[in-house]
Amino acid sequence: MSRIRLGLVGFGLIWEQEHEPEVQLLGDTFAVTALCASSDRSAAKAAFKYAGLPFTRDYRELVARPDVDAVVVQTPIPLNAPVAIAALQAGKDVIMEKPIGRTCDEGAQVLYEREQSGRRIYVLDNAFYQPRWDTIRDVLASGAIGQVVQYEQVAHNPVDPLHRTQRSYGTTSWRIQPDYPLGYLLDAGIHQIAALSKLFGHPRQVQAVSVKLRPEYGDVDQALMLFEYENHIHGVFSQSGYLTDQRNYFFIRGTEGVLEVRREELLIVDNDGAETHVPVSTSAGAREMWQAIARAMQAGEDAPYTAALASKDVCILHAVERALRMGQKQEILPSL
Repeated sequence: MSRIRLGLVGFGLIWEQEHEPEVQLLGDTFAVTALCASSDRSAAKAAFKYAGLPFTRDYRELVARPDVDAVVVQTPIPLNAPVAIAALQAGKDVIMEKPIGRTCDEGAQVLYEREQSGRRIYVLDNAFYQPRWDTIRDVLASGAIGQVVQYEQVAHNPVDPLHRTQRSYGTTSWRIQPDYPLGYLLDAGIHQIAALSKLFGHPRQVQAVSVKLRPEYGDVDQALMLFEYENHIHGVFSQSGYLTDQRNYFFIRGTEGVLEVRREELLIVDNDGAETHVPVSTSAGAREMWQAIARAMQAGEDAPYTAALASKDVCILHAVERALRMGQKQEILPSL
């Protein structure tokens, strides 16, 4: 089988650190054949690191190239949907960074163009593919803590170019002054939302409160959300791009015990206090994600994290934005 020819729209930090190493390991499946980016720095990098490959500053030119089978979209969030739609309309498959859109409506537009074009979309969200979630689902399905009733997760991950962690990640101008709702909550929080959806399904309602503590990085520096599910599960989720990541935690509580999700293990404590330790993988999921996408593309199928699931996850955060703006509980509407 011939290799799938990839056209990269954007090939910055996330490509170099996360995606390129995995794509290189899949050299029998993928080959990069064209590049697109807007900055002079990217043009210089293309000439030095990818000498000989076609380079353009206009993504419309790249998506029209006959030597590109699939377009890899690694753009600032406001461009994710427009570039993906242009690629679909040009008859290309799309491999795109999360989120699939800024809002539920924008995600729905991407899904509509996918249906119209007959092409496929593969969403790059490594969190969904982390093996730990499969282990947790198996433990919950076994009845180890009885019927699941609630969960509580604190997922704080400070981003600041000067004083905090994630320094390179936090220096991009489009993150510092975001042109999309929720700021870092949409950008990074979508990872946790994808994982929670994988474990518990998609919630039906949400209540939320938030606080803004600095002038940059959008309107939300910390948000506390209460999700309600059809199966009577309630979940409390706190996300922040400002507060320290010290003492982050994730508990799942059931009628017969509690499950604590730790980095390298699950701790199960039953109602009598007996403890069981279950090891879990610490993989960040990038390798599993690209392997799954490679298999799916070779078979002409969707990958496990489908475009429809990705769109639903954006709809969850869109409902959070409405709940914050309106100060009341919101129904989580499906993407149309």
